[in-house]
This record gives sequence, structure tokens and C-alpha cells, in this order.
Amino acid sequence: MSRDTSPPAVSRRRLLAALAAGVSVSVAGCGSGGNGTASDDGSDGREFIHGTNTGGQDLNPLSIGDEATEARLNLLYDGGGVVDDDPVGFQGRWLRSWELSDDARTVSYEVRDGLEWGAGYGALDAETYVWNVRNVFWSGWASWAQSSFLSVGGDPIEYERTGELTFEAHLPQSRANFLHEDPLLYALPLPKEFVQSEIEPDAGTTPSTPYRQQVARHEDIRNANIVGNLGPFTLESYEAGSRMTVARNDDYYLADADDVDDGAFADSPALERYTYRVFDEQSTAYSAIRSGDITQTGVEARRKAEIAGEDDVTVWTSTYGDGINWISLNHRANGWAPIGDSREVRQGLAHALDTGTLIEEIFDGNANPIDTFHPRWGPYYSDEAIETFGADTELARQKIAAGTPDGYEYDDGALINPDGEQQTLRWVADTTTQTGDLVTNFVRQSLEEVGFDVETTGRPFGELVSTYLRNSVDNNPDFEGEPDYPPRGYNGGPADQSVSAEPWDLLYGVGFSTAAYAPWQAIRGVMTEKGSFNFLGYDAGEYDIAGTLDAAAGASTAEAATAELEELFGFLSRDLPVLWTHNNHRIEAFRRSVGGLPEVRSFFSDVDPRRLSFTRTDS
Repeated sequence: MSRDTSPPAVSRRRLLAALAAGVSVSVAGCGSGGNGTASDDGSDGREFIHGTNTGGQDLNPLSIGDEATEARLNLLYDGGGVVDDDPVGFQGRWLRSWELSDDARTVSYEVRDGLEWGAGYGALDAETYVWNVRNVFWSGWASWAQSSFLSVGGDPIEYERTGELTFEAHLPQSRANFLHEDPLLYALPLPKEFVQSEIEPDAGTTPSTPYRQQVARHEDIRNANIVGNLGPFTLESYEAGSRMTVARNDDYYLADADDVDDGAFADSPALERYTYRVFDEQSTAYSAIRSGDITQTGVEARRKAEIAGEDDVTVWTSTYGDGINWISLNHRANGWAPIGDSREVRQGLAHALDTGTLIEEIFDGNANPIDTFHPRWGPYYSDEAIETFGADTELARQKIAAGTPDGYEYDDGALINPDGEQQTLRWVADTTTQTGDLVTNFVRQSLEEVGFDVETTGRPFGELVSTYLRNSVDNNPDFEGEPDYPPRGYNGGPADQSVSAEPWDLLYGVGFSTAAYAPWQAIRGVMTEKGSFNFLGYDAGEYDIAGTLDAAAGASTAEAATAELEELFGFLSRDLPVLWTHNNHRIEAFRRSVGGLPEVRSFFSDVDPRRLSFTRTDS
């Protein structure tokens, strides 16, 4: 579940319903190196090697459920379009145009003419899209990860073909921001003829091999024979979890298009070959990018200055990363009770942490501070609505003292509990990297200064998830029976019923995509009582988070959505379900021979393999 922070090209596809694992403490998320040769870096202008340590699942277009798989498929298939530097702008790919009506109830699409599947499967047209919605994306056999986005407010979106290259989506309710969550912007349909002739899903039968697996194993999918002219590269070889190599697609439709970004894709892609290589050690990545054995790799925030100082390396940075990172607080029955019971205690803990120092000292300034489930650069951030909690040891003690029940008191700087002992907080983190160890030491010292004894535990990320994020009533010896609501994802039931396998109080090592321009799905999953990712056990009490999200998502105007979300983000800044820490920058290292890196103007500025080139020979 580690996160590949390598940019998945210009599409900025952010998968809302997936854990963004590891975040800043996961070296794996920064990519790692390769062991090619110096000439492989492009001194001959032919091969680009992208070093990473996350492998994709397979090459099935239905398999997009993580960023590593998405990044690889993005080399082969364009998808419908991308949002550009204007937050409401649109650049067509397979879809030439994509427009929302004034009443925010109808989306009109036009498919680009001349799109052809490979392997003789015919044209990609309006019928392809509408048929895939009805027979693939909605179907149980496909298990398409984004199928929930094909409905609005619990009601399905109706799709209707209006011409050979045109179709419409009729929304059950107004959705002013729908263009930022439209699943067809990123969906990769399959050829109708392929599904009908090769897979033949039939609701009345139970095949020995599930249909989705049949798709993944079919040679036209495994070998990407269906690409045709639909993407910038064609597949040369694929070794799952190890290596993928693609070659320039000489038939790429966008190379002749003059209506996309003023013809910027003319004759694209410039690269002849592009390779993903997967390796285990992060240190290898830095050695490989220095020597020219690889062309690109991700960089840890604290290593940016070091890598940027290399003569033949250039570092590309975007301050508009969309990952929100925090220190999780356990509101469940096996956590320290005042954390879940008292907002004042949570605010006291926030005052105990100097996040500015954490960012400057541990991340070398390569992150942005945050105050709520939204970055400060985000479209719904309001200084007036947000409450912040600066580092203040004395104020931290005052709030903790005021928020704890009778029997707690400070004695000579230590917080003494009703048993007459100094209160211990149990800290858990992914400390398999030096960054995780540094964060652990920083937080331990901060909590000790406000009177706590701190017990620290480090676990590999997989164990962190299974032992502390997963929770169940079976782990609670004080509860019998079924939970009040059924388990879902990482939420096994109410906080007083379902608990993790081992107790904890504070946890570091997970973060989530903010989906900044359409944040309702991410927040609903993590911050509502029954949310599938609410491993915290957080309950907002009388504040109706779900209702506010519904009002924002279903708003008929952007102004109405903004008003709802500003109020919500203000509440989350005050209530502190977690201790907000930082918003990562996106940092990538390239050999200096690489050209085509974009100027960073907004969240939508991204590195696109279609535009990369080699501008000189490495020395």
C-alpha cells in the first residue's frame, strides 16, 4: 500500500477511495533507483528510465486502483481528458469537448474523430462510452474501482448517445463541481467487440475464472494490443513488479492534433523508449540518478538540497502536492479516553507540537503547514474560518488540565492520572526510515515537555495497517454481539465497540489525498462516523459532516459549495479529529539532459512523459 509519488503525468488522476500509504515516512513512496548504463539515460536519445520501487498490478484498464498502476497505464492510454491550469479548464484527449450545462444537470461530450483500437477492434466512439457505462463500469463482473462516481446522491447518472461521436450524461441533481469528479474524464473503456467476443459476461452464469481476471489474462490486454492510436506509447515488455518498457507510438492521434494546447503535442512523444524499473533500496535511487543509470526518481523532502546539488541532476518541485498528512488520534475505546472525549485535550496536544519546526528541521522546508482537511492553497480554504494552534507549552498544559476529568493533575510538570502515575501516551509510527525515526523523536520530546510519558513503537507499514488501522468488535473484550452498524473497510463499528488489535493513542505514517477541487468523497470516508476509512473512531457529535458534504457536492453554484466547505473546514480546524501537520511538496529528480519539464503554475501543473525529451548528451 505504499504510495508512488512519481507524477502520473498531466492527468492528475487522484483516486479518492484509496489509502495514500506511507506519505512522508515511506521512503518507498519516493521511488528508487535502477541499474542501467550511462547510455541508457539518453545520451543516444533513445531510452528514458524511471526508477521507482512500486510496481503496478497489471495492464488491465479496469485495474486502476492505485497510483503505480495508473502511471503505467497512462503511458499506453490517454483517457478522456485532463483539467488544465485553469481550475475549470479542460483539455480534450479522447473526448474533444466536455461541458456542463448552466443548470449543472447535463454534461455534453464529443468524442474525437479518428480514434481506433488496435487488434482490429474498430473505432472508439460515443457508443463505446455509453455501452461501457452500462455493461462494464456498472457491472459487478468488472469490479471497476470508480463505479461509485457513476451516481449522484445515491441515484445513477443516465447516459444517452446523441450521435456517432456525441453523448450526454443527465445528473439526478445539480452538481456545480461535477467536472472535477466526472469519472469519464479518467475512465479507460474497453472495445465493445472485445468484451462481447472474448469475455461474454453473462449474469446467469458463474464462470470458473472471474471475468475481470479473464480480461487481465487475455493476450490483447497483457500485450496492450488494443492500444491502436489511442496512446503515446506501445508496449515492448512488461514484468509485473519489476520492469515495463514502452516504445514511441508512431500512430499516436494527438501528434497531429492542432486543437490541444496550441498544438503543443505535435509529433509527440519525443522519447523513443520509456522504461519503469522497480528496485528495493532508496539509497540506490540516489546513486543511480547521480551516475546516470536512471533518468528520473522521486526524492525525499529532507534529501532535496543534497540531490539538487549534483552537477548532472535537476530537481523539479511542485508546492501543490495534494497529500494531507497528520498525526492520527485514537478516539476508540482502546485509546486514552480524554482524546476522544475532549476537544480541549486535543487542542492542548496541538499546542504541544511546533509543526513549523517539524517542517523546517525534518522536511527541510519542503512541505506546507496545514490546519484542516484541505491545503492552504486549496480553493475552499478561508483564513477567516480557520482556527490555528501555535506551539505554546504553557497553553498546552492549561488546555489538557481543563479537558481531563477529575483525578488528573499536574505535579512538578508531569501529568498525573487517577492511579497516581504519570500518564503514558502510546505512540506508533512507520519507523522503517530515518524520516520516521526523526518524527518520532520530535513528537516524543514535545509530548514529554507538556507532562506525558511516551511509549514508542515502530512497525513496518503493512503491520501498521493490520495491527492499528484495522479494527473489529472481536478485539474488544468488553463488548459482545454485533456492532451497531456493519463493518466497512477500515471501520469495524462504533468507537466504543470496535477497536484495533493493539491499543494506541497517537499514530504517524498514513495520509490521504485531499482531492482538493472535489473533496467530499475523501472527507466522507475518513471523517464521518460510518466512513469506510474512519479507523480513528471519530464522531463529530452534533455537527453533521455528512449533511454538509451532501450540500456542498450537490450545490447548484460554486459559491454555495464554497460556503458549505469553508464552514466544514473551519469546524475540523477547531475540533481537531487529528493533529494536522503538513502538506507534502512533490519532488522529482531528473538528469540534466531531460527537457520538457513544466513551469509550476498551479495544482494541475505536472510532468507529462508525452512532452519530455533529451536536450543534450550527459558528460
